Amino acid sequence: MKNIGSNKKILFSWIDSEKDLNPKKFAGSHKSPMNSNIFNGPTLQLLALESFDHVHLFYILSGHDEVKANAVRNVLKVHSKDFKGKPNVEIHGIKILHAADYYNMWIEVPKKTKEILDRYKAENSKVFFNVSSGSPAMTSTWLFMKGTEDVDAEIISPQLDKSKKNQPYLLNLDLGTYPHVNKLKDKINNTLQIAHEFKSDEMKFIFNQLILLSQNPNLKKFPILLTGETGTGKTTIAQRFHEMIQKGKTDKIPFKKVLCGEFRGQDHNIPYSKLFGHKKGAYSGADNDYIGMIKEADGGIVFLDEIADIPMETQNILLDVIEGKPFRPLKSNDDVTSEFQLICATNKNIDELVTKNILRDDFVARLEVFKYEVPPLRQRPEDIGVILEGILKSSQFENFEIEEIAKKQLLSLLKKSSLKRNIRDITSTLSKLYLISLGPPAHALTISEVS
Repeated sequence: MKNIGSNKKILFSWIDSEKDLNPKKFAGSHKSPMNSNIFNGPTLQLLALESFDHVHLFYILSGHDEVKANAVRNVLKVHSKDFKGKPNVEIHGIKILHAADYYNMWIEVPKKTKEILDRYKAENSKVFFNVSSGSPAMTSTWLFMKGTEDVDAEIISPQLDKSKKNQPYLLNLDLGTYPHVNKLKDKINNTLQIAHEFKSDEMKFIFNQLILLSQNPNLKKFPILLTGETGTGKTTIAQRFHEMIQKGKTDKIPFKKVLCGEFRGQDHNIPYSKLFGHKKGAYSGADNDYIGMIKEADGGIVFLDEIADIPMETQNILLDVIEGKPFRPLKSNDDVTSEFQLICATNKNIDELVTKNILRDDFVARLEVFKYEVPPLRQRPEDIGVILEGILKSSQFENFEIEEIAKKQLLSLLKKSSLKRNIRDITSTLSKLYLISLGPPAHALTISEVS
């Protein structure tokens, strides 16, 4: 934390509806009975680490977060000895539809923030944005407000240091300013036209965010985490993000996909070698030197699909590499570095993976700065038409002919289907219909054949 002298310290933070005062954690208590330094949720953790004069907690007005916001404020009052300073705490309902309502958030949050800050104009004050609480949209709003220089603020986030027995500390994110963010906002509507392919607000939001992230080199050090059911398109999203970064560049940007499922049941040397490389003879079968996927992706992207299958030992090393530290190929004494954007994906519940000690909580905490949940198709049927057209244009179905009226009937049927495997069910259905169209004789698929 920078020394700000006698300035009044003003904190803005979202109430995290899931993590703040989680009733399943510490039996609903405001802090851990085993470690008095660890608090129930990022908001309380921050206020136990740093004192502020004024604290402004935002919550979604249309949701149930007001109860949580009042509970947090009450804890700060009743257990004031557990927290730094004696801040004046206010809660504010923000008129947005949901935690991913980027459009209204971008309008309402800056307006409310400026309205509050106008009250402190006569004071010598310093503003802080907490990016550890709330959804990616909420976090991004703070970043963009700083980036567009709407507000001169410091970006902070409470963290736990695993190397020091979960010792909490405050991370000050020196992201710099982004004078080009206004241009980036305009690019949402014309860069690659990717966001406009989708009809659902959820997918438009995800791609709008990725377009902005792809144009911000200062954010490259932060991983992207994609969650969601099998077949929702997480791999496609990662590939599209690569296209965004590649656009306008003459040099080829590496994209390395690692199927972590291959590590299941393997010796630790296998995933280590795959990611970080090895020297010849490092283990049985290592017949040549190999630099590893991480180094191959230097200057580009590493996509780790199904991160739940990465061994704990490898997670530990990967965490260091994400933070810019060098690594060594297996059986090598030479330090290696690589600058890359990490994208991870899983169809599992992240919190359960941490609880079951499958994923390290500090590893997950590092991944969750930009976390996006890809909803299943049954929750966004308006996107099925876009996906159907995309698959039909792929090389797999380039010779598949279907009458237009039959295609409309197929789309109607798909929208009524449960599509339990999401996009994979659409591809499977098309494969079966393609086989029918091959005859003999080969012909354009008719509506009766679709029905």
